Formats: sequence, structure tokens, C-alpha cells
Amino acid sequence: MINKILKKHLINCEWGYTEKPVPLSFIRFKKWKEVGHQGPLSYMTDYRYDLRSDLRKAYPDFKSALVFLFPYLDSKQLLGRIYQNPHWNGLKVASYTFAYDVYDYHYKLKENLNSIADELVKDDPSIDFKLTVDTAPILERDLAYRAGLGFFGDNAHLINQNYGSFFFIGSILLSKQLPLDEGIPQSKDCGHCTKCLIACPTSALGEDVDASKCVSTFSIETFKDATPPVGFGGDGHIFGCDICSEVCPWNVLPLKREAVRSELSEREQKYADFLLLRPIDEIINELEGMSNREYIRFFKGTAFERTGRLGILKNLIHYNKI
Repeated sequence: MINKILKKHLINCEWGYTEKPVPLSFIRFKKWKEVGHQGPLSYMTDYRYDLRSDLRKAYPDFKSALVFLFPYLDSKQLLGRIYQNPHWNGLKVASYTFAYDVYDYHYKLKENLNSIADELVKDDPSIDFKLTVDTAPILERDLAYRAGLGFFGDNAHLINQNYGSFFFIGSILLSKQLPLDEGIPQSKDCGHCTKCLIACPTSALGEDVDASKCVSTFSIETFKDATPPVGFGGDGHIFGCDICSEVCPWNVLPLKREAVRSELSEREQKYADFLLLRPIDEIINELEGMSNREYIRFFKGTAFERTGRLGILKNLIHYNKI
């Protein structure tokens, strides 16, 4: 049933099913909070903390969930091509930012999930549902884990055998159970590999991720000037960070399978030209001369809108001090 719906809408993804409402890793999440590793991510530990302990607190009618992995391996390959351009300025951004033609992935995921949910309702009008992406107060990686879509790696990413870790997670919480087999949680399969732990430039990885040291946290979730974690900027990342995924052996084959496009779309070129293909001082000067409203207008509908003008300026200025 689900495979027919996905084929009908030409949606490239992998999916799983679970009826388990309680996260299997909540004790780990609780410990993460207690040791203070949430850093500035207050939304993870405020009143929404308890909601994450059971899907029925976020959606009281929960009976089951369909969980989907939407890969963005193509945007990772695209950025790799941009970094080979002779005009590249040495800056890097998280590869997810260039997914879906540089549109904020939340919109595209909800569009895909809505098309799937609408088909389910056509088949059974008594079904109610709730769409979730990473803005909902649930532990979405654990939900995908319960649905049998991967295992937790040492880098705290969910790792899937087909897509590695370059994917988004989206779910449909349902008010009814479906005649589907539940996914089986997969055992950790990092072996003796420690590449991500060694490669992290700020030593943010250990038993879990220390968000106060994480490059992604600092460069995306800190909206005004702040002291960067020791090691920030040396590798060029000024919006998000891909390092712990780039070095992961589970991403080698998925990336090799993904074809590299020879041409950028007009929209991809627009943002590549602004952020990645001109002198850094020029970018800083333009941002300093912009109003906040002008920044929002230029980056409207992209991931870069979230951090705001002052946030991205903060990242560039600290990088430029290296």
C-alpha cells in the first residue's frame, strides 16, 4: 500500500512502521539533559521535554506511525562540486541547506507527507493523523529507530544502511493501527571505528553530543554574537557542519552511487554566488550594509533565514579572525 502511494507521487524515500509510543532512548536523553549537554538548545529541555517522553502526549490519539527517510545525498554531491570551483572562498555550509533547490526542507517534507496522508485517508476516511518533522516535540531519530530504519552511531546520528546519515526524517502519526509489520530496532554497527570522534574539530562528541561545543549549534542556533567553541572555523564550516557524517564509512557507498549534476539551478547559483564564490570580506561588508528586513527578503524560504543577519555575520566574523 505505502509503496504504491510513494510510486504514484514519485517520492524517493525509505519508510518504516511502528506502534510503540515510548522512545527507547529516553533514558539517554534524560542523562543528556542532566549533564547539561543541551547547551543553548533550551527548546529541548523546557516544557516540551516531558512531551518527548511519549508520543501520546504530543498526539493523544496515537496508535501507530509511518516514518520516512528523505535523502539529500544529491545536495551533498552538489556542494562538493561547488567546493572545487576555482572561485570558492573556503567557506562551507551544511549540505542539507542546498537540498530541494535551497528551499527550507520543512516545507518540502510536509508537502510529501501530506500527499501520503491524503492517500491514506482516501483509502480509510476514519483515519486521523498528525504530520511531524523536526519541529515537533518528539524524538524523531528514536521514532525512526523504533521503525527499524537504522541505528544510533557514535556521532549520535541515525545511520541507515542505504542512505548513511544524509537524510531528513518525517513522520505521520496515525489514529489507527495499520496491517503492516513493525520495524525492528537495529543494533549499533560502528564496530571499532572512531573516525567521527577524532574528526570533530571542537571535541563535541563523546558518550553523546555536547551541544555547547557543536559547530552546528553555534553557527545555526546562536543568533547573536557569542564566544565560539574552541576549534570553530578551522575547517571552513560557517553554517552547520557535515564533518562527523563526511568521515563516516556508512556514507561512502551511498555517496558513490549518487550522480553529480553538471549544472546548478538558477536558485542554487544565486546562493552559491552570495556565500561561497566571492571574497569573504565582500560578504561581510554586504551583510553589514543590509537591514534585517533585507536579509530576510533575500534568504526567505531558505535554511539561512533561521539564523538571521546577525547570526550569519557572527559566524563569518569569527571565522575571519582565525
